[in-house]
Amino acid sequence: MLTTSVLHGKPDAGKPHVRFDAGEVASAKPRRGALLYRKLVPLACLCAALCGCDDAARLVARTDYGVAAGWVPHKIAGREFTASFYAAQQSVDGHGYGNADPSWMLEVFRESFVEYCGTYQTNMVTKLVRNRKTREISFATNGTFKADYSFADLFSANTLVAFDECRKPFFVTIPWARPAFFLEKSYPDIDREGFRKWRAAHPEFIAFRVLGEFDSETREYLGQRKNAADPAVRAKINDGFPLGEGQYALMDLARESYRREKEMHFGSDEMWSLHSSCWSLAHVMADIGIKGIFYEATGQEYANWRHAAAYARGASRQWDIPFGWYTAHWYTGYTRNQFDKVTQGSNYWTGEATPPFKGVFCEPWRGLSRSLLDRQNFYGWIIGSSVLEVEDWIRLYRAPAEKGAKGFRPHEVAQDLERLYETTKTTDRGVPYTPCAILTPLTELMGPSALSVGREKHNLNAFFFTLVPVGSDDIMQRSLKKRGEQGCLFNSPFGDFWDVVTPDSGQSASDIAKALTSYKVAFLAGTYRKEDLKTDALVDYVKGGGTLVISSDRLADGLFPPEVAGVFFKTGTAASGKSLVCAKTGECVSALSAPHTWTLAGEGTTAEVLLTDDLGTPVVYTKKCGKGRVITVAAWRMMPSEFRDDYDRINSVDGKSNGRWGGVVIDCFAGRRPFDLIRALLERVQTEMLPVAVEGDVHWGLNKTKSGWLLWLMNNKGVIHYANEPEEFDFSKTARVKATSRFTGETYTADVKPGEWKLIEIKE
Repeated sequence: MLTTSVLHGKPDAGKPHVRFDAGEVASAKPRRGALLYRKLVPLACLCAALCGCDDAARLVARTDYGVAAGWVPHKIAGREFTASFYAAQQSVDGHGYGNADPSWMLEVFRESFVEYCGTYQTNMVTKLVRNRKTREISFATNGTFKADYSFADLFSANTLVAFDECRKPFFVTIPWARPAFFLEKSYPDIDREGFRKWRAAHPEFIAFRVLGEFDSETREYLGQRKNAADPAVRAKINDGFPLGEGQYALMDLARESYRREKEMHFGSDEMWSLHSSCWSLAHVMADIGIKGIFYEATGQEYANWRHAAAYARGASRQWDIPFGWYTAHWYTGYTRNQFDKVTQGSNYWTGEATPPFKGVFCEPWRGLSRSLLDRQNFYGWIIGSSVLEVEDWIRLYRAPAEKGAKGFRPHEVAQDLERLYETTKTTDRGVPYTPCAILTPLTELMGPSALSVGREKHNLNAFFFTLVPVGSDDIMQRSLKKRGEQGCLFNSPFGDFWDVVTPDSGQSASDIAKALTSYKVAFLAGTYRKEDLKTDALVDYVKGGGTLVISSDRLADGLFPPEVAGVFFKTGTAASGKSLVCAKTGECVSALSAPHTWTLAGEGTTAEVLLTDDLGTPVVYTKKCGKGRVITVAAWRMMPSEFRDDYDRINSVDGKSNGRWGGVVIDCFAGRRPFDLIRALLERVQTEMLPVAVEGDVHWGLNKTKSGWLLWLMNNKGVIHYANEPEEFDFSKTARVKATSRFTGETYTADVKPGEWKLIEIKE
């Protein structure tokens, strides 16, 4: 294995993500468009193989490559994209409140937004987590919060001065306002008038940050309200914050938490939230009224930033609100030899130099690797976020001055961010092109802190881990980390061409239909209550030109009208063959590695057969409806037979024998349980809808720009990082990429090294 350690001294030494194929290395000062890679190789014509199955057997009704006007990234304070650094009574404005040195001359610092944190009063999170006795009596029951704080009481004098002098756009966080269920039911005496006057005098104010890590903290609350040893304490907790039972109670908890946050924050609804491990909270927060969302891209335990991006961007578009990308750098990894688990904190790429802060979390080579930090920031920009916020930036981004000099210098990761920031100002990132929607239930939460109470989520796993194979033998990705692989971002044959949309949210059917209109195809996945699903929105979506892919059980459950789908299923079933076949051409589409059970159609069926198996049994039907069409798959949830025939065992929650976090889910993570039918449908959708075909083991996506298309490439393989060691690169994992335009037939080629990202302009 060819590896090399990161070099130090020159900012770019040993840094593959600023290299070109010819070996050219970007200079320390970023060049205009330096990271925009272009290489054209004309062809006589576009290979016919790109067209896939015959046009008569197309899956998707729409054939255009248009991008919805509402998908343009939101502007915050007049800017489409910027960085933000939280200050905690520090500032990057040069006024003396922070530790950033203006002589650094880094534009990203000078032009950034700021987040100010209120004074740490009583820290309720510490009470909840670290002291069991306090934990049993603190749940909004003992008057911990004063009701007569003025706005000025929440901040130090320095911070209040900074508000007036900085005049930069900024967020405000009142840290002790979490968890939300600690808050009082109302704050009748809080200084609303004082805040109103202050707000009018500070137009740079963007929003309050609230409901941080709502997923993790809510688990503590749910556990204590059931398990507190003293029945009187349990009763007190429930009286202080009543909550029903079951998975749908989460929405009650979220709505009441939002109401209390608004009460405490002077009645203002200018509030953004932050969530991390539970990706699907993006939609929950948007549904309760949050005006903007941040996703915290953390490397602790199980992390999959590609799933999180699809949720965050989908919620942003469904509710027409901005989203931000919060780049954390903490990491739970392992040592090279002992395989000891190490929870790593702040990462310092300072080699053997003494880090600027002493402490257990401030040692060299901790946290995510330098190249992953760079990809993390790049990914937040390229997927359409409006704000990129960096956690602990003042510790992470400054290093001791060179030997013999005083003060600090911007160390390598700060310079990496500066290069990215330069690219964001000189390159039109365009609009992320995600014409496919995965429709998931609002309360079927995904992620390791998903507050699950036994919901059936294997159907979502079938889609998500087909789109983004993880290859881990355990849910928390420890098997990867023991090999020095950090996870978080993954290569895949599928580009980032999909968002998550919830068709059972609290929005009206017309609002949901409007959001769906932007997507050319939508897959209905997950488990729904009939009374929640906006069926009218789905029907309107199809009639307006969309393509809806559903399974036969949806019709049987009354979630979609059979007369619109054109398929009426009877009770009979048939065992599957060993492959899928295109009904029009006889072409073999995919093998079927696991047995499926097909539901047989009956009298009244008018839909055409699109795919059969090799035994001739109809599998996939297509029916035109208005300008669109319905694609019906004759298998329960589009999944192999086991997931229906052995449903109870697969979904057991007793922790035994293939329990919820056991056998089946782990098989999904590891890729040992392929979903061939779903994969075949997704492959067809990607081929039909994307204007560029991409070959190569790489992570990629397409953005629509004013002049054409921007293809972005990122290689997440071949980077090895163990605890307390510099990262290494296995250059045998360099990705050889070929992209072919469906407009001109031209091909674009590039080599993408481990840990590297590149941009390619494609003209129409």
